Amino acid sequence: MSREQLYQWQAQIAHILPELGYWQSLVVALYSVGMVIARQSSASRVAEVLGWMSKPESLRRRFERWVANERVSWQGNCQDWSRWVLARVGQAHPVLLVDETKLGNHLA
Repeated sequence: MSREQLYQWQAQIAHILPELGYWQSLVVALYSVGMVIARQSSASRVAEVLGWMSKPESLRRRFERWVANERVSWQGNCQDWSRWVLARVGQAHPVLLVDETKLGNHLA
């Protein structure tokens, strides 16, 4: 992915999640692209595959700070994101599959 494509994705995210500022939407764009490339959501692994953007350690810290940011409206952003995803599914009743492997006995 080129930097231009990343910034186009960031603009899309800023449109989908209007509560986020410029830098917050950039972190979401980086993290989401990195998760697709890494096929994992671990901040350290995502940072490693994005070495072309910045130093992996700097990216990892940026991701962790963003996730821990109490000023981010997680509920509102998750609702906006879900609304955007579901609008693109194109089905009246989509099916959501959840991998509960790592949840273990926490569901009981």
